[in-house]
Amino acid sequence: MQADITSGIDTLSGPGSYLRICTLSDLHNMGMTTEQVVRACLLLDYGTLNGLSNRQAGTVEQWVPVVDKSPAGVRVLVDVPNTVPGSGSYNDQDGRVVPGIRIVGYWHYMALLPEMFVRAKAGMMYDREIVVSVVRSMDVPGHYQLYFSGISVMSGYRGIVASRLLYRAFWSSLYDLRQERVYVDELCAVAYTEDGVTLCRSAHMIYLREHVDRGSIYWMSLRSI
Repeated sequence: MQADITSGIDTLSGPGSYLRICTLSDLHNMGMTTEQVVRACLLLDYGTLNGLSNRQAGTVEQWVPVVDKSPAGVRVLVDVPNTVPGSGSYNDQDGRVVPGIRIVGYWHYMALLPEMFVRAKAGMMYDREIVVSVVRSMDVPGHYQLYFSGISVMSGYRGIVASRLLYRAFWSSLYDLRQERVYVDELCAVAYTEDGVTLCRSAHMIYLREHVDRGSIYWMSLRSI
């Protein structure tokens, strides 16, 4: 049975549609698979960043088990028409997932093993290296180091509305983890664009160095939060 797609609380209305933040579980309840979600998010990455390589972005086959292992680190922004049409199916090419619903943005982070987090901070790690064996499951109380692998918003949806929803969802996710005694000590990210640099600086992240291949490494401590 298809889930009620109008039941989310993290929404903002617009003309003829509204934007909603979904968890992976929400999307599964809508009838989507993890592979479909990952594929749509990668399409956003390739549509946002010119010259992006598999080594930098990773692959569908690589990310699916990583996302399934750590679903708490994924939030997806979907555009939901006020009137959703009838039956239909997922279409990989245009990002449509269930009838009338389009994935228009996302963010993704995961907890890395300490040695991999050191490589990420040093600008030596590629996202293609992130596999299940180097990702820590955040379902056990403890202290973790997060690597922010990506944030993308489809052209035409970028602006204060999408940014507000994604930003609020990020901090809400950390709060939810903390309630389960899962504490995030550090956060590291690669900024590939000027918009990415601006986002990192706006979040008070500290510039560390350039990545060996492409982008700038930003970091912040979250121990006092």
